[in-house]
Amino acid sequence: AYLESKCWNVHQLTAWIPLLSVGELEGCMQLIRGGHLSGNIATHTTCAGDTWFLDLNESVIEQELLNGEGMTDKVVTCAVDEGSVLFLGNTIPHRSLENYSEKIRWSLDLRWQ
Repeated sequence: AYLESKCWNVHQLTAWIPLLSVGELEGCMQLIRGGHLSGNIATHTTCAGDTWFLDLNESVIEQELLNGEGMTDKVVTCAVDEGSVLFLGNTIPHRSLENYSEKIRWSLDLRWQ
């Protein structure tokens, strides 16, 4: 979402490496299965609230990325164990959940193109 639209023609591999085991409580990642297949870029709202974060409304995802299909059964929650890696491409819709634990969710993002 932080890239210019011309960058969507450049495949970028991301390795998300949590430095501790993370599940929903610690704010793991969620992906939308098949959200990249339409080739569309969904309309984002910038900035969300008083942050620098982008917001992508779920109804926009359903209309612009999933051809009107519901997304409930397409959300994949990716709990990742310490020492493991989650690989994803730059066109796959993803987000991190809020961290409700008492721990800091340390992680690394490595990207290749």
